[in-house]
Amino acid sequence: MTIIMDKLAIVEGEKTRLISELDKLFGNFNLIELPSITEAIEEFLRLHVKNVIVRHSDLLCGCSSCEIPSWVVRKNNESYAVATSEDVTNPKIVHLSLSPRAPGIKKKFRQKTITISGYGRYEKIRFFLPISLSIDDSLLEELIGTIYEAGYYWATRQIELFLAREEICLADDLYEYLKKIIHSPELQKNLWVACITSSYGFRLIEKDIASNAFQLIDKHSASYGHSTNRLVSELVSTRLPKEGLLMNIAARINQCMDGDMSQAKYKKEGSIYASAMAALYGSESFTIFPIQVSEPLSVFALFPTEHRDKIRPILSQHKVYLSKIIKISLPNIKQAEKIFDRRLKKNLFLKLINEVVMLKPNFFGLGIDLNEFFKKISTELKEFLRINRKSNRHYRDRDAHH
Repeated sequence: MTIIMDKLAIVEGEKTRLISELDKLFGNFNLIELPSITEAIEEFLRLHVKNVIVRHSDLLCGCSSCEIPSWVVRKNNESYAVATSEDVTNPKIVHLSLSPRAPGIKKKFRQKTITISGYGRYEKIRFFLPISLSIDDSLLEELIGTIYEAGYYWATRQIELFLAREEICLADDLYEYLKKIIHSPELQKNLWVACITSSYGFRLIEKDIASNAFQLIDKHSASYGHSTNRLVSELVSTRLPKEGLLMNIAARINQCMDGDMSQAKYKKEGSIYASAMAALYGSESFTIFPIQVSEPLSVFALFPTEHRDKIRPILSQHKVYLSKIIKISLPNIKQAEKIFDRRLKKNLFLKLINEVVMLKPNFFGLGIDLNEFFKKISTELKEFLRINRKSNRHYRDRDAHH
């Protein structure tokens, strides 16, 4: 019983440590950084699980560890490299391996796969463990599975909390009225409001509709090669030039229309936003209903085409009153576009992600010294956080004066 309790304490301790590190590294962001944040968290988790194995190698397999950045453990004069990689045939599976480093040794491994939950990149972890090394499988699986699940939950929750902020949800009156006239929860949960200004088009955020997007997108995310967290982030943080948008066509004809994404510029250019849209609707098409068409701002309802015959008559009936709400809410809706202008002066964060992603160790990570690389990205990440905090203070001060 004591051994079991000790193992539980280790798992809970690592979970607490992970959340604390995530809070420090990624707890402060703005809207347009969401996609980058989700990718960075994925790479951070892959680094973190290797650190955890090295840190607890004595309990996991009776090994002694060297310094963490090299991700090597030793037992009886034998050393083993700890490595992660993505499955070449299924990008929803991450591999985690311990491989003997001595040359000339025939490497024999046993495999075990576990399923993890959450809206992250991976659904399964596949372990490749050397037959020559005795390992506490249950502790290993519990540790690594818990880290991934806790990391994914943290990311999803942070996105939800961010998208529920008052300064982000600037069309609540309009969404509230739509809920009153469209009573079906099934129809409500994927009914978005979007707008085009004189230059751009983007979605207006409401906390419930944004929260619903996780479940809706998750049904199809595996088909598009990105995590649900990433696709939701793309959906809410993307602002595109007005020209080339299907909403712009709907505005010109001022009629309800079914949008074919293959005709949209963002689809032709291969934007991840197109994948987010397709995952949201489970289709390459959706319906656009112009609520108000005017200069410099037009407002639309966007919903699955399968709901068109039920939603369109209701919107047509209430179009005049919806336009009145838009007129009252106009200052807030115009304010929404300013959210997209909050960019870092120097995008070190994307640079960090690219360097991590571009590092392609071989399957078992042999012969790679990551010490300098680890030091480098740590330095750049600290610099990113310093600039990010300074940038956010600037915008908070500026908004307070306005």
